[in-house]
This record gives sequence, C-alpha cells and structure tokens, in this order.
Amino acid sequence: MLAKIRRTGFLYSIGIAINRIVPLWLFRFRRFVVYEMDAQRIAALVDVNNSRTDASIVVSWCETEEDIRAAEKLTYTNADQIGDQFKIVQAKSDQQLAAALWAVRNSYSENDLGIKYDLQSNQVWLFSALVDTRFRRQGIYGQVLRFICCEEKSKFTTEAAGAPQFLLCVNPHNIASNAVHKKYARGVFGQAFSFKFFNIAACFCLGEKLSADSTWTTNAANRPISIRIGSL
Repeated sequence: MLAKIRRTGFLYSIGIAINRIVPLWLFRFRRFVVYEMDAQRIAALVDVNNSRTDASIVVSWCETEEDIRAAEKLTYTNADQIGDQFKIVQAKSDQQLAAALWAVRNSYSENDLGIKYDLQSNQVWLFSALVDTRFRRQGIYGQVLRFICCEEKSKFTTEAAGAPQFLLCVNPHNIASNAVHKKYARGVFGQAFSFKFFNIAACFCLGEKLSADSTWTTNAANRPISIRIGSL
C-alpha cells in the first residue's frame, strides 16, 4: 500500500479515497492537465523499449461485444454513456486482457464533473486508460499509444481535417501517470480545476489554449460547461 502511494502520489491517493467515500451525485472535484501526445516520440520510445515488452502482447481494436464488455470491466467505463463515436484499443496476452484505452471524436462528457470537451474535427480525446496490475512496467501502455497515434490514426481523422491531435488529461498529483505522459507528450495545453456539488458545477481554465464557455452552471446534467482546446 505504501509503495503504491509513493508511486502515484499522496494527494492523488487522498483524492481517490474521498471519491470512494463521497457519493458521485453529491460531490466531485478534479484538477487536470491537458497533454497532446507526440506520435514521433511515442514511436521512438516504444522502439527503444521493445526489448522489455512481452512478445506475446497483441494490440488491436475491440471489435466484438465480448471485447467491449471486457474493456468496460477493466477500465470502469460504460460504453452506453459515451455515444457512437468511440473506439477502444486493447492489448492482450494469451487472450487475457492486459490493457485498454478509449478514444472519442467530436465531444466527450465528464458527467460526474458537469463538463464537456467540444473537440475540433482533427482532435481525438483519449481516456480511461488502464493496464492490468499483472502486466504493468512492461512497456505495454506505450504499445497501446503507438497503435492509436502512429498506426491507426486514420480511423479517426481525414486529411481534410488536418494533422490529428491526440489529447488526454492527467491529474497533476498522479506522479506515475504524469511521468509516463510527459515522456510521450508534444506539449501541454493548460490545466483546469473543476468541481460539481449536486447539480451545480464550476470549471476554471488556466492557459491560453483552454477555454470554457462559462465558469458556472446550475444545471450540470442538462447544460454542462463546454471546454474547447486550441492548437499548440
């Protein structure tokens, strides 16, 4: 337990504990940094680390209902709440699900915070990434990122939309996650503080590349705060 807290960060661990105790409908708070992934850097780093990656790992799209249900269970994410513009990348080892990563176009709603990311035509939002504890520290997450950012990016954007941007957010108090994503990032768009109390939500964006259509909403369920992300 202590080793896990040191790896992820004390403040992040406290936040997770609070979220487990306080009901979702009552209160949520999050601070997050928005990164853009760098496909060239991902490819280079994955090539360097390939010798440490299990050769039996197979990365692919979730194509079947069984694969989607398994990814939902691993990542605690419900596909029915996302819409129809998502895809899931999976990594398997001998038919066991080792990791999963979700991606969505157009928009993505964080219902527990009362915010929504309105994406540009060339932007792809990555979320709910998780590697099973049995397969961590083997370079598998890098393989998953490479698959979606380097090998299969045409699944999400067209040449007319411009060069694709693969975006994600990370809690700055999560030491382990920030260390990983800084290695793979092209740049930082900014950070935001967001909270929801009952049906009242607020979001404060820091950085020129992040903007919200409002600071407050008193009807988070039906009128979430819209966040737009510019270009680096």
